[in-house]
Amino acid sequence: TPSNQTPSRGSCPLTNLKAMSPFKILLCTLLLSNALAAAHAEPVYNLFGLKGLATMEMPAPDRPILSGHVGYHIRSGKHDLTDYDWDQYLNFGDKHLK
Repeated sequence: TPSNQTPSRGSCPLTNLKAMSPFKILLCTLLLSNALAAAHAEPVYNLFGLKGLATMEMPAPDRPILSGHVGYHIRSGKHDLTDYDWDQYLNFGDKHLK
């Protein structure tokens, strides 16, 4: 994965800031920074022969990436911790802790 690229904005287009509420701008910025951090951690994982996130695209909501040693999960809906979230965390843990 080229490290000089940035994740696509996916469901958080920051192209028309005047039309967005300050809260939505903040939320989208936080989501993009999380995806960016996960994507740019990949070269470090590769140094140890491990697979990172393996994409520079921000994952769509409800489509977790759990295939490497770095996982990324975002869910649609309100800010909360749901059974679906726990399923993703436990699936990722099972993959790496068994």
